Amino acid sequence: MSEGDFLIFLDDRNRCKPTVVVRDCNNEAQFVPIEQRPKGCFCFQDEDKRDAFVTVETLVAFYMRYGVVIKTHTGTEVRLCSPIRSCSYQKEIMAEQAMNFQQLSYYHDDMEMARCGEMLVRSGDYLIWSTDENDREGSLTLSVRWENRIQHCPIRKDANLGRYILPKERPCRPTESVAKVDYFIKSLVRGKIILNGVQLIRSIPDSQRMKCDHVVSHTSNDSYASVTSVTTLKEVDSGTVPVGELVKGMTKASPCECVLLGLMVPRPFHLLPYFFGECHPSKANKHLQEHGDFLLFVDSTTGRPTVGVKISNETSVAWWHVQIQVTAAGYFWLQKSDIRMLFTNVEELINYYHFHKEPLLGEFSQTAESQIIVLLVNPVVRDTEQNEHALEACKLDADLSYNFGKWRMEDLAELLRRDGDYILCQDDDVDGDAMTVCVRWQDVIKHIHLDYYKYNNFYKIPAVHPGAPTEFAKSTDEFLKMLVRNQIPLHGVILKRAVRRSPKGGYEC
Repeated sequence: MSEGDFLIFLDDRNRCKPTVVVRDCNNEAQFVPIEQRPKGCFCFQDEDKRDAFVTVETLVAFYMRYGVVIKTHTGTEVRLCSPIRSCSYQKEIMAEQAMNFQQLSYYHDDMEMARCGEMLVRSGDYLIWSTDENDREGSLTLSVRWENRIQHCPIRKDANLGRYILPKERPCRPTESVAKVDYFIKSLVRGKIILNGVQLIRSIPDSQRMKCDHVVSHTSNDSYASVTSVTTLKEVDSGTVPVGELVKGMTKASPCECVLLGLMVPRPFHLLPYFFGECHPSKANKHLQEHGDFLLFVDSTTGRPTVGVKISNETSVAWWHVQIQVTAAGYFWLQKSDIRMLFTNVEELINYYHFHKEPLLGEFSQTAESQIIVLLVNPVVRDTEQNEHALEACKLDADLSYNFGKWRMEDLAELLRRDGDYILCQDDDVDGDAMTVCVRWQDVIKHIHLDYYKYNNFYKIPAVHPGAPTEFAKSTDEFLKMLVRNQIPLHGVILKRAVRRSPKGGYEC
């Protein structure tokens, strides 16, 4: 534990006010409340008033970046250096250490359809349960709240593979699978995948199992309970965390102590950050700049998923393209020796070569006259997602790349092709210059009027956590990008991708 380590929580002893707890130079915990002014701005000290920090994150980021000293009410001076990250976020995409689905924290053994609404409070809350106690695995059901409805989805294994099939972008993409229902569900969460018009965000544990786990965690020295109890936000099901628990939890455990690091669940092929879509091999090569750079793409000449990697030394440069193969049983391989490893999805296959430094052409090099060693060293990550979060350098809404101005509503279906695609436009049915977000959701074009969220020349961010402070955005672009980055539902839809005007005319997806 170091000086300057800090976290944020909602203090239930002080009207759920957001509070920072930070270690001082004597390794003692100091509590600093975050004040909110009548106009919505946040501050630690009076000097912060002029900077108009309309979100807690911008306030904290400013203090971290410039090393600004905070003086507590006791006169102690502290600085915010290293945030202690809440494990509640990471655990949503981590596989649980469970022998079977009935041991999963969010499996509810004694559940009825009518009671799901009581357990699922916010959009994106989900749990699993069995509708038939005589066939629990065969009747597994995923229940999730979205707006004012509860949706129930049966979860079944593929009859041929005996595993759970991951979603894919197109029918022609490889069929990937996972062995456990936990991997399947967490993959949906990690990939932020829209499933029947809903998105899974947070699992709701069985309260009885939580009580049992709480008892066990306080009797085991090897547990990770002291850290997992640290939460930055007030959760609906468990209330705020006592201050004493927060202070005890401000310890940095080594990875071996974290029971959640057993497995990061795999993502579907089309959602891998180093997948560049369908293109010609020569175009894929242009993204590979350094020795060991690699990416995935679908070869437009063959239609096959392919690994591209650059190999260079003092005398030569080469680009290798290796097709990803799959057996009839659904196991992926690059070399025949991979088949025995039983990789059921592409990410596991690539991770094996990347992290274990396995030569990609090991079988070929054994028969070649000169030794050829091809390693996957640096994944080249596409910048698509980053572009969706980055603010545009323009002062007027009219200059935003995804603002189409006056646009005929009947033409939107061609413009917005995938769920989550959105644009800004002016609705002919609304007087003045009021802006409307048009977004495709479940093959329906929805119109959201932004004036509803205006407040004192700011945009009010929809609250996700009960008791959390009201935060704001300073511009239309910032408001929409915050919704995209944090995947906050807006009138039952989630914005994913902005469709932008093309400099040549038309539009770009």
